[in-house]
Amino acid sequence: MRLRTAFLVVCFALGTSLATAAEELVIRDIVVEGGLTLTVDTVSYYLGLESEDPLDREAVAEGYHRLWESGLFEDVRIEIEDHGDGEVTLYIVVQERPFVTSVSFEGNKKISTSDLKDKLDEAGIDIPRNVPLRMAQLSRMETAIKEIYDGDGFRSSKIGYRIETVGQNKRKVTYDIDEGGKVKIQSIAFAGNNVFSNSKLRGVLKKNKQKSFRHMFGDKLIYPREGWDEDRDNLRSFYHDRGYIDAKVGEPIIELVAKKPDAPTLKKKKIKMRIAIPVEEGLPYTVGSFDIRGTEVMNKE
Repeated sequence: MRLRTAFLVVCFALGTSLATAAEELVIRDIVVEGGLTLTVDTVSYYLGLESEDPLDREAVAEGYHRLWESGLFEDVRIEIEDHGDGEVTLYIVVQERPFVTSVSFEGNKKISTSDLKDKLDEAGIDIPRNVPLRMAQLSRMETAIKEIYDGDGFRSSKIGYRIETVGQNKRKVTYDIDEGGKVKIQSIAFAGNNVFSNSKLRGVLKKNKQKSFRHMFGDKLIYPREGWDEDRDNLRSFYHDRGYIDAKVGEPIIELVAKKPDAPTLKKKKIKMRIAIPVEEGLPYTVGSFDIRGTEVMNKE
């Protein structure tokens, strides 16, 4: 039985001396081992080599990287068998990635499956189907679904996914969604404000309101990211208009608090939101002097 060695390891260990010897060798055959669905032609396409090609260390190394970067494999190994007559056989030992055949959603009631797919598409997230399984892609999709629910006010929602085997090298992905209930703003407080009170600054906010007799219902009780961007500008303008031109408004700190933490479901826990907004007021500026320069047609007065 002839000895097979890991070609890439040997080449990089011995460097140019093996490269010189390899120039005299010719590939007799390319054999794929471990493949379930991929053909030799597909592997040869990414490898970039065929039978009767000269054996070139750099060409094999580049082919190995193309095979790996194709995303079709969980493991790739290239081995060489030297026949002793100037010819070698390349063995491409692979472990294929399983393919995702379908993606489904369970537990979603407030946001329909079609709406979820539309919003994922708007966010630039592709739903995998008949493509190699990639855990990073599934995690990105999980994060995107969570962001969709957060944007609709379901900030206590929990998203997870599971993978099931449905055939040889085939997987089904199911996203399990616990929507919980809409989380309303229970309180809005500020940290670092000495000149203006919490109630005064809360009155500046137009898109975010804490629950009160005046605000019992409505979207303003649901913290939206876009709404906060507008209210941050409102707070900055409020300070600037009163001479605090160095005032800074930080990112809000959000805390979710369950009114009934021992309840059996997320919805029954009745989770509320507390928001703390850090501010740095700085010092007030006043006009010390006022002058006009460069007037020719009109005088300063």
